[in-house]
Amino acid sequence: MTALSFEFGGRLESVAIDEGSVVQSGSVVARLDTSILEAEKAVLLSRRAAESAVLDRLRKGERKEIIAAALAKVRRLESEVKLAASDRKRAEKVVAGGSISRSAYDQAVALHESAGFALEEARQRLDELKAGSREEDISAQVSRVASTDAELKLLDVRLSKSTLVSPFDAICVGRFHDEGDALLPGEVVLELNESDALQARFAVPAPQLPTASQASCVHVGNQRYATGDIVQVPRVDGRSRTVDVVIPLKTAPQERVLPGMVCTLDLEKRVEADCVELPLSALVASIRGLWSCYRLHESDSDPEIYDVEKFDVTPIHTDGDRVYVVSALPDQSLVVNDGVHKLSPGMRVRLAKMHR
Repeated sequence: MTALSFEFGGRLESVAIDEGSVVQSGSVVARLDTSILEAEKAVLLSRRAAESAVLDRLRKGERKEIIAAALAKVRRLESEVKLAASDRKRAEKVVAGGSISRSAYDQAVALHESAGFALEEARQRLDELKAGSREEDISAQVSRVASTDAELKLLDVRLSKSTLVSPFDAICVGRFHDEGDALLPGEVVLELNESDALQARFAVPAPQLPTASQASCVHVGNQRYATGDIVQVPRVDGRSRTVDVVIPLKTAPQERVLPGMVCTLDLEKRVEADCVELPLSALVASIRGLWSCYRLHESDSDPEIYDVEKFDVTPIHTDGDRVYVVSALPDQSLVVNDGVHKLSPGMRVRLAKMHR
């Protein structure tokens, strides 16, 4: 039995199956509401597009038109510097004669120096545009794009985990939530039983393992099923001293073998011993799980009277209503076949009917 749950919490949007439904491997069985995740993904995609555009511009450099405009600005400022220099020289010649005021001269000097500073700034900007972007700026932008890609990948993982898919051909045996329920991470939504890989598990005594490994059929109810490759679990149970044996069942599609049904495994064991055949009704439960039977011994005082004696027996095989036992019963012994619940050792009985 497999329990299906979402790794992330959220609102359950749909459940495609109900209890008893048969589903195929890969079928979608439940979904979470992903509207918030879809909105977050749209924001991240927009941000990545903008960051990628910046990265492309850094790698390719500025457009030719921008560089040409910067060059034109440098030439214009060069002309302004020349004009300001001429004005400054003329002001120097006439300021001594008093033709212009000292403030007018200072203004001409300031304009010349300001034009020089602007020209220097424009030349540096032109050099930057021609040299292109710095490697550290490109690396920083690459990191920003990679960070956004990682966020998108994480979001895609959450979106993929918002859908439950059947991992195998199965039958739904439990549905625990309906549409609209708010789920916590790991909360079980559905339980599935695999329909094509049913297995029977037996606890087999260690001496019987070779026989169990060669078993060809398993009984489930009144049906008999062929077995697949038998697997022994390499562990001995500390209490029962048995080894678990897992046997795949080869069932037809229309046969409904449900998990939890009782299975029977027939094991063959060859025993060579001198046996006595008795009816099952002749066995009497003894102490510590042993078995016995009642033997009739002729009385010394009256040949028609028999004494009841108890003999321990060891059953080794049953066949319908007959049982084969190993015992120390003497030959030609008279054994009580039925009604043993009315007898006890030491009783004296008279024969009403005898079967040899």
